[in-house]
Amino acid sequence: MTSSPLSIFRLVRRLAFGTACLFVLAAASLRADSVIVSSADDPYNGEADSTQSGTISKITRDELTLKDKAGLDVAIAANRVIETHFNDEPVNLQVARSAIDAAQYEDALKKLADIPKGEAESAPEYVKQDIDFYWAQASGLLALSGHPEMTLRKAGARLNDFVRNNANSWHYYEANRLLGRILTAMEDPANAKSFYENLQKAPWPDVKVEGSIALANLLLNEGNVDDAEKAYNEVLAAADAPGIGRQKAYARIGLAKIASFRKEKDASKALFQEVIDGSDPDDVDLQAALYNAMGEAAERAGDPKAAIVAFLHVDLLYSTASAEHISALRHLAKLWKQQLRDDRAAEALAILRERYKLNN
Repeated sequence: MTSSPLSIFRLVRRLAFGTACLFVLAAASLRADSVIVSSADDPYNGEADSTQSGTISKITRDELTLKDKAGLDVAIAANRVIETHFNDEPVNLQVARSAIDAAQYEDALKKLADIPKGEAESAPEYVKQDIDFYWAQASGLLALSGHPEMTLRKAGARLNDFVRNNANSWHYYEANRLLGRILTAMEDPANAKSFYENLQKAPWPDVKVEGSIALANLLLNEGNVDDAEKAYNEVLAAADAPGIGRQKAYARIGLAKIASFRKEKDASKALFQEVIDGSDPDDVDLQAALYNAMGEAAERAGDPKAAIVAFLHVDLLYSTASAEHISALRHLAKLWKQQLRDDRAAEALAILRERYKLNN
């Protein structure tokens, strides 16, 4: 998945944090394990298709095996798993998951820290893996939001430990994805590359292609425009499969950026319009990436008003994609100042300061 800092694979639809807490507290009384599963036709959209209950008997990076009430083994591909809930897990782990779904990363870390040490140490291995993953994930997402008390280096180290020690976790690919994003934000493309290459080794076409998009983005960021263009076009030529259409939208965004670098204004606009016409307007991460790219292209073309409109889309409609939102706010602060609208510039800076604890 290309990214945005909530850019997160298989997101559960965000619930109000208080409501989510009530849900998971009720779930704590259930006797069986449960797996929230997305649709096989569109596993990437993060929408819950069903909840399957039973006993989780085996976990690998590629699938979970659930023994159902009839005693039959049901294999569930890991790319369809949105969340797992274990019968013997701490309640605070459940609450932390819901906090992450609601983008309350600090709250999630507090809940995880409140799990009694003895309870965490005596938990089954799969519960320990979940605790470790959500701790690393919340740290990574908090760092990507620009929070001053969680550095990218600290969060990256925690995620790296998880990837190294939990190669058979169903969270493996998500951890690689997030670690790649953190290393990219740290301007360390050489190390980010290896984690994106791990996505290309996944058994599902959409995740393989997602890795290709991430690698193409690295090439573009390094100024290797020709190789990036080739990689994006290879994605567009990929056979259709669930989730591939979304990755092709990211490829078109990449190609539109390249066209704007080359001052091919009409070609850039046409590619952006293809994404607008063909993508889900509720796909927050994709739409935020799209409108930020459009804003940057408008800036390069010397059209500050069009740039402001594009960045405002992110601010007003897609602000839950935190990293993209931070980028949009920084652009808006600069553009509003250029337009002699110091009041609007101050508003953008205030959000950066108050929501993200950033002073620039």
